[in-house]
Order: sequence, then structure tokens, then C-alpha cells
Amino acid sequence: MFFYVPCQDIFKVGDECPYTDRDVIVIQDGKFKIGEIKSNAAGFNGNGFTKLEDVAKEIQPDEIIIAAAGEDWPPEVQVEIDQRRSTLDPFAVEIKQFSLAWK
Repeated sequence: MFFYVPCQDIFKVGDECPYTDRDVIVIQDGKFKIGEIKSNAAGFNGNGFTKLEDVAKEIQPDEIIIAAAGEDWPPEVQVEIDQRRSTLDPFAVEIKQFSLAWK
């Protein structure tokens, strides 16, 4: 089974303005996944990761997908990803990252 929802705004309860958005929301083979995709890995930043972590703690997906065009992750972005893996481990949320190398 596969069910995909394109980019969706995410709201905090009672707020009228979106807190953030998620580029991908998927249910695949009984697993709930959310994701963030950037055209460049450098587009990921600490604030974006904080919001991704906040949403993950609240809705507790099985998996977070992080993807960006390019072959390498900037070291500061990789540090953020690794920190979030550690923080979300107690919630059983797995982070998978993908480099989308266009050749």
C-alpha cells in the first residue's frame, strides 16, 4: 500500500498561521513517514531542523525522510541531522537522508 500527500502546512493547535510545512507525507506498507526536500542541502538550517523535530515529537512518524539535490551534505547540516537522530531515537523515529545526484 502507498498513500502520498503533497506539501501540507502544519499548525499548532489554536494558531491561525502555519508553524511549518512538510513537503512529503506518506503511508507506505503501514509506516507513517514525513519528509523535507530541498533543492540544495545547504538549504537546511537549524530552525528548520528544530521545527522538524518538534513536529516529529508531536505526531511521532515511523520515519523522517530528508533529501536534497547534490552529492555531499555540508558538515554543519550533517551535524544537525546526527543531533536529531539522537534526540528522536527515544521516540522510535528513524531519520533517512538521501542525496539526489542529478547526472
